[in-house]
Amino acid sequence: MDGNSETAAASGLGRLWQGLSSGEQIATLIILTALVILLLYIWADRARADATGASRLVGWIGIRDLAPWQARILGIVFLAFAVLFFLALLTSFLVVGGVFLAGFSGTTPAQSLGLGALLVALLGAPFLIWRSVVAQKTVDVTEQGLITDRINAAVASLGEEKTRGTGDAVETVPNMEVRIGAIYALERIARENLDFHVQIMEILCAYIRENSPAASAEPLHMPEMPEDDVETPREAWERWKQGYEDESGAWHDGLLQALENLRSRIKPRTDIQTALEVLGRRTKAQRSREAGWPDPKQDGVFVYDKRFPEPSAISSRYWAGFFALMRERRNELRQYAGYRPDLRNTNLQDYDLRELELNGFRLSCAMMQGARLSDTKLGGAYLWGVDMLGARAKQCYMQSARLQKAKMCGVTLIDAQMQEASLQDAEMHGADVTAAQMQWTQMQGTNLRQAKMEGVDLSGAQMSEDTNLTAATLRGAAVRLVDETTSAQLRQHWPDIFADGSVPVPPEERPAHWPAFEMDNDEFLAEWREWQADPDAYTPPDPPAR
Repeated sequence: MDGNSETAAASGLGRLWQGLSSGEQIATLIILTALVILLLYIWADRARADATGASRLVGWIGIRDLAPWQARILGIVFLAFAVLFFLALLTSFLVVGGVFLAGFSGTTPAQSLGLGALLVALLGAPFLIWRSVVAQKTVDVTEQGLITDRINAAVASLGEEKTRGTGDAVETVPNMEVRIGAIYALERIARENLDFHVQIMEILCAYIRENSPAASAEPLHMPEMPEDDVETPREAWERWKQGYEDESGAWHDGLLQALENLRSRIKPRTDIQTALEVLGRRTKAQRSREAGWPDPKQDGVFVYDKRFPEPSAISSRYWAGFFALMRERRNELRQYAGYRPDLRNTNLQDYDLRELELNGFRLSCAMMQGARLSDTKLGGAYLWGVDMLGARAKQCYMQSARLQKAKMCGVTLIDAQMQEASLQDAEMHGADVTAAQMQWTQMQGTNLRQAKMEGVDLSGAQMSEDTNLTAATLRGAAVRLVDETTSAQLRQHWPDIFADGSVPVPPEERPAHWPAFEMDNDEFLAEWREWQADPDAYTPPDPPAR
């Protein structure tokens, strides 16, 4: 539109405005003001929308669980109705204003009757709206009562029992069918009514704690551990793990046989397994509501849904980029103040927890021997003193998990993501952490005797003089940015690991395959992989020219 067209349009609007009577002008200003107020309310309503994008206005009129495309169509329909409503309201104001300003002279009885009906309708509109609001509040109260009744009925079913057997052999046992149905009913209520989500999670956690306490765990008969000063520690620890036959031909069970014996004595309960699966498949909307706790109606950011940055995704300077993101991620996790499901002091022996969402859970002192944890998400979880001897946790996500004093003998953590994990004083002898990501892990006092750590990334790891690496295997591991204490603890493994100039080692003691300068990310990863492919033929690059 050119300047002349804009001037003509403005002139036309001016003439149209001047052609209106004073009553019509007042009515038009009132309608426009009301329209602006409505638009501002709709904008504020969208700004207050929850983490799922659901509008409170849409929820108030009783519509929930809309897909984005459905919400857009509904918005267009509402907009069309709003335009029609305001046109009708504008017309009414113009008619009524004309009557009051021009007087009633010349009006017929029929016109007077119509105008009277219009006035009655306009005067009654606010009361009709108020009645609708009151009716909606009544519906809300009734709905809340019905949900409470459903929850109470489901909770009552969680204690359902039945008798089996005849005569003197009659016994009372949990009615698994009814209890499982109650657990699924609670899951549905929690998904459909987020205001009750955290309370339902509390109910399920309490059910697991009460029906599967740590005291009910079967004992694991561990083989006797060898001393550190034996002549062949690696062979001794291998016998401890695999079992062996002595000179007289008698067989002595190792850790693997002890775990198999334990599994033969364990029978996980179906209702507990179901409850664990419900806890572990919470939707994104449910996790957002947990992040807003203790306000049951407030959503927040569930920080554990955001993965740790991966070194391969950083193309700039390695430490300036990757570890800056690591620190930022760590601070986000530490500042999380939302709800954490509580499964402390529970018996989870041999339960199937694969691929479940357990980030941030409280699992301290839980008995998890032999548990299946492959691809399980345990980021930021509280695992102080947990007993997961022999657990299978391949590709488990345990970033920033707190594993102080955890018992992890014989655990399988191949390809696990353990960045920033706290492993102080943990018992990990015989563990398999091959190719695990353990950047910036805290390993002061960790017992890693006979641990299999091939290909593990220990960049930035922190060890102390009490960290025990006796008979551990670190072939193909990588180390960067560690302090002198950590470097000293790894001294006996220097020939088996790859490091660059960031590791404090005297020049005369530096292994020949270690580059003497600090590399950036891409170069370090490339050189590490090249060395892993053929250690004997590898030649470290020369320092860059300055």
